[in-house]
Amino acid sequence: MRIGNLKYPLLILVAVGLAVASIALDEVRAPVHDHNTHSHDASLTGQPHSPLENKLQQAVAAETGFEMTNHEASEGSILMANNQEHIRELFNAQSCPAGAPTKEYDVAAIRLNLVLNRWGDRDPEAYMFALNSQVRAIRAQEAKANLEDQHFGVNLGVGADPIQPFTIRANVGDCVRVTFTNELIHPASFHIHGADLVLADTGDPALSTNPAYIAMPGQTVNYEWYLDRNYYGENTHYVHSHGPKSRYLVSHGLFGALIAEPEGSEYFDQRTGQPLCGLSQTGLENCRNSWDAIISPGDGSSDFREFAMFYHEIGNAKFAPVDKDGVPNPSIDPISQSQTQRPGYQLPERSIHAALGRHG
Repeated sequence: MRIGNLKYPLLILVAVGLAVASIALDEVRAPVHDHNTHSHDASLTGQPHSPLENKLQQAVAAETGFEMTNHEASEGSILMANNQEHIRELFNAQSCPAGAPTKEYDVAAIRLNLVLNRWGDRDPEAYMFALNSQVRAIRAQEAKANLEDQHFGVNLGVGADPIQPFTIRANVGDCVRVTFTNELIHPASFHIHGADLVLADTGDPALSTNPAYIAMPGQTVNYEWYLDRNYYGENTHYVHSHGPKSRYLVSHGLFGALIAEPEGSEYFDQRTGQPLCGLSQTGLENCRNSWDAIISPGDGSSDFREFAMFYHEIGNAKFAPVDKDGVPNPSIDPISQSQTQRPGYQLPERSIHAALGRHG
């Protein structure tokens, strides 16, 4: 959506409490996974798992050593990816064609001490996606986390701070290649919502039910996505991790966005006017992470400014960020702190009668 010379491509992304359902089997042929369709997963319907689902659970556990959680089962198709041609056609997995403009991103999943504001409040259990080319600058900013005279390393506004929401871009018609390295102690992955992501080494669909899709600690996995102009237009795609600890990792920052721009677009830094993209050592185009940018469309239409807006609720209901001295921040939410909202609480009998209109 454009307003004047502004473009707001990103609806607010909620990083906690996402209720995302899987596609049903008769919807698997859709080129883009519809995360709004209803799932037949037992966790959502209360029905027993089918024999196929049970077989899948056993296969994933045998391959990875981890059991699939209900959340992971709801995030992808329940079919296992393999090398058979009819399975590849079923999922419409499309590797990048020769000659497609290519952008490559060398991404790492890292842990850090994330300062939230200039008072020094922080999430000491934070995680983030980062371009490997920016990790050194991220660590330099993180090193100021205890320097109160330097506002704990946080500038007014995000600006060009190295520690910022992970936001990358590609154009309609581009091939995106992501080299993802997991530097965490937990399994992780790079999942793009609404994308026909494939494993670059095999061409298999990059599904959360495919063990090869998950990067174990210290492992690197290569992903590929062709933004076929027949299927994709300008849009914003939520990026996050899948794996046995995905809810925890995502709620503490392991998420981001990939923005699909008009075909042939160029991107520029809003503060310096310099290009955000350049050629890598492999001769392919790579671009910097930036939550804001000036976009110059390839069709010659007017340039526009772009901002990615994120909403991040840290951790779960029991987690509290800490202050500069490590003391948990108090909760001032009367609802979440109410005794009646806690698991196992039962209303007094008189309250039940009153609610039912049975007085006396």
